[in-house]
Amino acid sequence: MREVIAIRVPPGCLRSAPVREYELSEPVDEALMRRLGEGGSLQFFPTFPRPFFRIDRPQEFCAQGIVGSPVLRVTFSPSADAGTREALRLALGGGSADGEEG
Repeated sequence: MREVIAIRVPPGCLRSAPVREYELSEPVDEALMRRLGEGGSLQFFPTFPRPFFRIDRPQEFCAQGIVGSPVLRVTFSPSADAGTREALRLALGGGSADGEEG
């Protein structure tokens, strides 16, 4: 079962930046990508050498990743609150992620 195992500030970003990397226990698959895209805009490029996707959910977040990679990069909207972050963590499978959350 997939879960979030780490949440961290990406290299080169300040802690105060609204960007986080979510590391999952299993790679992102197409089903998870499509589920996260519900209620937003999904761009998927399956023909890229590494199948890239971008999900825009206005007022919540923009997520980018590679299908088959366990890392998802998320930029939160300025209007996103702790509830948005928690809902995303649960949508990714929950888990008691260690590391950077704030």
